[in-house]
Amino acid sequence: MKHTRGHRTSLQYFNCERANIEPFYCIDCNFQTQLTIIFKEHSKNTNRRTFQKYTCNHCHFKSHSCINFLQHSIKCVKVAHEETVCTWYNCDQCGRRYKYKYSLKQHKIFKHSYIDKWYQCGKCAYKTKEIPYLKHHMSLNHLNKTDVKAFECDKCPYKTRYKGTLKHHMTARHSNDHDVEWHYCKKCPYKSKFNSNLKSHVNVHHLDEKDIRWYECKECPYKTKQKTALNNHINAYHLNEADAKWYECEKCPFRTKQKTTLQGHMVGRHLDERDIKWHECDQCTYKAKQKYRLQRHVIAMHRDERDITWYRCNQCPYKGKQNYNLRRHINLHHVAE
Repeated sequence: MKHTRGHRTSLQYFNCERANIEPFYCIDCNFQTQLTIIFKEHSKNTNRRTFQKYTCNHCHFKSHSCINFLQHSIKCVKVAHEETVCTWYNCDQCGRRYKYKYSLKQHKIFKHSYIDKWYQCGKCAYKTKEIPYLKHHMSLNHLNKTDVKAFECDKCPYKTRYKGTLKHHMTARHSNDHDVEWHYCKKCPYKSKFNSNLKSHVNVHHLDEKDIRWYECKECPYKTKQKTALNNHINAYHLNEADAKWYECEKCPFRTKQKTTLQGHMVGRHLDERDIKWHECDQCTYKAKQKYRLQRHVIAMHRDERDITWYRCNQCPYKGKQNYNLRRHINLHHVAE
């Protein structure tokens, strides 16, 4: 790459006459590639780099890739069109709305029906009102691992039973940040690679108190804004050893009732130092192996007091900067009571 010193580089983008992605190429030499990361390595040895950035006029999306920008623009315009033109099907009991009548029907069955017919799992306490969900639960939790086809990541030890989950993993862990369509929160700096994560963020942090739907534990005072969090809480603290879902490490005898704990264990104990993606604080020398630990650090050490959302205990004067601390406080001081 020494021959590139002194060159000027630029990016050639999408040509509307073709449907495929054109390669990036150096305008001062014959070097070209279809991978952004390789092109950036090439351009490190040059005196000037000009990366054109495309910005959406309707939201905060930005990208160096023209084709990603065009794909985003189509979606963005579609969303705006749906908000003003589409016929929405509204639930008459909770106000939620759906684009499809079938989705509204499924919502009413799961959330508002009083059907006594449940389909019970024969191997654990799980039950559902729909047979497809029971089949999915059985394949996910009770099939022999040797009988299940695993989709493996070619960049890390991760593997899963579902192709879609592997695709989600690849986007979350191994995609280039410049080539991802980011979903931005309109009320704070939060952004995510997945629209579902953005929706969860808004529900947890920005809904008015009157619009929040709380999921409450029947065994203790614990409550949460997310149903999955309640299910994880019940599995971790209220199910006996036989009925609980365990997450087991494939490399040592370690096991836990919480998936995130297993993920942290794998990164902390079994991931090669060379493969670790460190998350570094941009305000001090702190770094962490897990992104959530960096987020906790920033909230605890660097966030302005005026911008902090305090999590308050409804049984005592305790308050914490993070929901995690409040949950731990409740489990330590109030669950036994």
